[in-house]
Amino acid sequence: MIDDEPDMLEVTKAFLEEGGLFEVDTSLSAVDALGIKDLERYDAIVCDYQMPEMDGSSSSRNCGHMASECPSYSSQAKAGKM
Repeated sequence: MIDDEPDMLEVTKAFLEEGGLFEVDTSLSAVDALGIKDLERYDAIVCDYQMPEMDGSSSSRNCGHMASECPSYSSQAKAGKM
């Protein structure tokens, strides 16, 4: 999971790992995540859509080239005042 907001990574990781079905690795940067040598070991890569160095769309394309069997998803969550 890739997101430039540490709080979002922490909460989402805890939620996904709570039932014991998932093991989640996190990265604060798509650029850093693309440096992982064995991306193909992941079942899926979930990435924030809006990030400063590389947006989710670009990182998804790059992950796809490096780990062609691994689906990559970009998501965007915006919080606002109600």
